[in-house]
Amino acid sequence: MGRFTRILPISIFIIVGLLLVGDALSNKVLLYGRDTVSHDYILSYYGWQVVRHNAVIPLWIPYLFCGIPFIGSFAFCPFYPTNILSAFLPFPLVFNLQYFIALLIAGLTFYYSCRSFGLSEVSAIFGGVVFMSSGHLVSLIHPGHLQKVQAIIWLPLVIGSANFYLQRQETKYLLIGGTGLALQILASHLQIFYYTVQILGLFFLFAFIADAITVRNFIQKVLIPVVLMLLIGLFLSSVQLLPSLEMAGESNRSPCVPYKEAIAGSFPPEELPELLFPRFVGDSTEKGYGQYQGRWKERLVTDYVGAGVWVFAIIGLFAGHNRWRWFFAILFLLSMALACGKFSPLYRFFYEHVPGYNKFRSPATIMVVMTFSLVTLSALGFDHFWRKPYGNLTLRMYRRLLYTSSGFFLLAFSSLLVWLLWRDGRIPTSISFFRTFPFLLLAVIHLTFYLGVLLLVMSLIVRFHQQKSYLYILSGILILVAFFDLRANDRIFINPIPIQGYHNYLFNYEIDSYIKRRADKSPPRLLDTSNVLRMRMIARRIATPHGYHPVGFKRYFDLLERYWFESPEFLRLFKVNYVLTKHPEKFMNLGYKIVKQEGNSVLLSIPEEQMPYVYAPERVQFVKSGQALATLPEQLNPYRFSVTESDQLVSTPGEMIFQNPDEISLNYSVINYSEDEISLRVSARKECYIVISEPNFTGWRAYLDGTKKLHIFTANHLFRMVNIPAGSHIIRFTYRPFSFRLGLYITLLTLFAIISLLTIMKHTTPSTKTLQSN
Repeated sequence: MGRFTRILPISIFIIVGLLLVGDALSNKVLLYGRDTVSHDYILSYYGWQVVRHNAVIPLWIPYLFCGIPFIGSFAFCPFYPTNILSAFLPFPLVFNLQYFIALLIAGLTFYYSCRSFGLSEVSAIFGGVVFMSSGHLVSLIHPGHLQKVQAIIWLPLVIGSANFYLQRQETKYLLIGGTGLALQILASHLQIFYYTVQILGLFFLFAFIADAITVRNFIQKVLIPVVLMLLIGLFLSSVQLLPSLEMAGESNRSPCVPYKEAIAGSFPPEELPELLFPRFVGDSTEKGYGQYQGRWKERLVTDYVGAGVWVFAIIGLFAGHNRWRWFFAILFLLSMALACGKFSPLYRFFYEHVPGYNKFRSPATIMVVMTFSLVTLSALGFDHFWRKPYGNLTLRMYRRLLYTSSGFFLLAFSSLLVWLLWRDGRIPTSISFFRTFPFLLLAVIHLTFYLGVLLLVMSLIVRFHQQKSYLYILSGILILVAFFDLRANDRIFINPIPIQGYHNYLFNYEIDSYIKRRADKSPPRLLDTSNVLRMRMIARRIATPHGYHPVGFKRYFDLLERYWFESPEFLRLFKVNYVLTKHPEKFMNLGYKIVKQEGNSVLLSIPEEQMPYVYAPERVQFVKSGQALATLPEQLNPYRFSVTESDQLVSTPGEMIFQNPDEISLNYSVINYSEDEISLRVSARKECYIVISEPNFTGWRAYLDGTKKLHIFTANHLFRMVNIPAGSHIIRFTYRPFSFRLGLYITLLTLFAIISLLTIMKHTTPSTKTLQSN
């Protein structure tokens, strides 16, 4: 029986996962997501191709924004355990499989959390099925937020481990909870990690308040376990965390996200009823209504939790006896207030006074805490109902549930009839309710139908609760009803598309193929003026000065704000030698020539000598670090004038260097151009300062002829400059950040320490049989 009860939840969660995304578990389709097809798939595919072909993990990507840290910016997450499958299996299959594995883990971790609160196996299975099928989690597939899904699923593991530790005071639960925190960081979603740490602290604080309030209890029951779990999570994920912290200091989110940007993703409070009425204001999905009438720009997700969740959550809150029900009720209300962002004064207070809230965008991200809290309350209520503590009220309750169920069925039928009449035009269009709110009618039909079925099954459970066989069968039916309630709403957010067409777009696009065929002296860089978020060309290793990623260099965005993409200053700074545009005239004045026509757009190119990759500026002005942007003129020609940041150990701030291009006679060629290394052959008649059109960042090193280390200056607020002697030389740039090496060592040592500790604990802890015999 014990083995059966262990296998049964896993089997059920596997079946549920297959029912949700089973159609996508193929190498011939791709689970469609907005960010998936425009961003995530491209970067992840490129990263794992480098791993498979070169047997190295790329730390820098020179093709996005013309260069940013790959791991430090969270653009690539090679250390999340399931992502490693990409190194061995076909990539499209692995990408789809990630969602299935994530949903399966969500069910298992929530089951684990429910068991920590003493819930029965049936109740824990109910909670796991509902959580892994919940609208907030599943609908994240459509916007393509895989990393967020992979971070969310570890929240129940952390809270369940904290609860087990409170009950048993065993170190292994701190290790398990800390591992859950580490996995959230390795999934590269620090905002979910941040919320989880806060919930963890509040959880231990609630337990402390419920017991004797003393300083000793606070240290033992709150401070020590929270700090230990946090340290385990941080140390175990250092290989990803330390490079990201290094990048954070130079990113567009340093020192904080402006309030105007932070509140951009605020949840409109008038749409909170969607937790109960599915998509009652419409949606923006292709398979759904295709219309949205709310205050968001578009609506690609849903937060519907299911009719059953609300019924059992109310039972759990008002009829249950578990003390944690009040914790999750308060957590639900708190997260709801914070999710409203700019519509809630509480969020403004947190943004200004609680450390960390000013580092993130989109307050609505905390909606996952609402879902987790509500589903936990529901599982507590299901357990209370399933154990049947009703006594002599059983028959009366059976009748009430039966009558209520009939009422909901009648309401669902009436709403459906009204909707059909409205659709056929039999209700006058002057009645604005039916003209403006058809989605609300459909939401009412959905809700009332499933409420009716749910209450009908609940009435049968009340009627036959003393017969164990009927009780388990009806409980299974109840779980199925709760699942199909959610599945009916979730299905529009799951859209597998043929992979071949998408791969043709990525790898057979004619413009990209033409650029790759041309023999350029330096790496090609393409500006697509029709869409500055486009990243298709990265799959072919064509660099672009634009793209989409939430984390980038602040200095890059400073230059972008100053000069914009199509300005001659920006084009020269980033050495953009190809432009795809519908308005070629503005670029032809700069020396670009039309080389290919594609529909309404044309591809332009500029010769290397007119826009060189490596150049020696005629004048170099040195300024103190951080003052370059203020010194740069509005109209800048970097070949004639460059502003270079320096310190007194290398050169004197304020010094002006004059260089004659004819006397220098600079020549160069690119020997090697890869992710973490660039090698150039450079010759000059006299010593000079040269600029390489590559972003500078901590971790890059420059070597002259393989031995002499060169100091790398930052030119024009972002780019690399070195001083070279006269003659012909080979300059090698390598990216070997100390943060990554240190993080790797810390992660490996922590992993070794955890395995050693668990091994020691296993051999020193008496077995159950020994304890029983004693």
